[in-house]
Amino acid sequence: DSSPFLFSFASLGVKMVAVQLPTEYGYVIFASLATFIVNLYLGGKVGAARTKHKVHLPQMYSPTNDQFNCVQRGHQNMLETLPNLLALLLVGGVYAPIVSAVSGGLYCVGRLLYAYGYASGKPSGRRLGAVQYLGFLGLMVANVSFALSLLGVASLRLW
Repeated sequence: DSSPFLFSFASLGVKMVAVQLPTEYGYVIFASLATFIVNLYLGGKVGAARTKHKVHLPQMYSPTNDQFNCVQRGHQNMLETLPNLLALLLVGGVYAPIVSAVSGGLYCVGRLLYAYGYASGKPSGRRLGAVQYLGFLGLMVANVSFALSLLGVASLRLW
C-alpha cells in the first residue's frame, strides 16, 4: 500500500506535535518575505556597483575602490545577521506575532538605512541603520517571554 520511499515517524516511535499558529502569524510570514526582498535589493545594488566600478567576480572586495567595498559591506553585513534574525522572527512570532512582525519590519528599514549610509562611501554613514537593533530588541523580548512561558516561569502576553 505504501511507497518504499515513504515512511512514518510513528513507526520510529516519534510522536508528532501539532502547533496551532495564531492568525496574526501571517504578518510574521510577510515580515520574513520582506527580509528576502531587502536582501535581493541590496544584492542588486552590489551587482550594479560591480559593473560601475569594474570589480569582477569572484573578487569579493576591491583593493583600490572603497566606494564599491562600502556597498559590498552594506549587503554582506545583512547576510551576517539574517540567520539570527529569521530564527528569532519565526520562533518569537508563534508567541507574539504582532511584536515580532513589527520588529522584523524595523530590521528591514534599518538594513536599508544601514546600506544606504554605508554606500555613501563613508562607513560612519551606516549609523543610520541603528534602528535595526530596535527590531532585534523586540524579537529578543518576544523570544524570552515565549521561553519563560513554556517553562512556566512567567506568562507575559505581548500584544
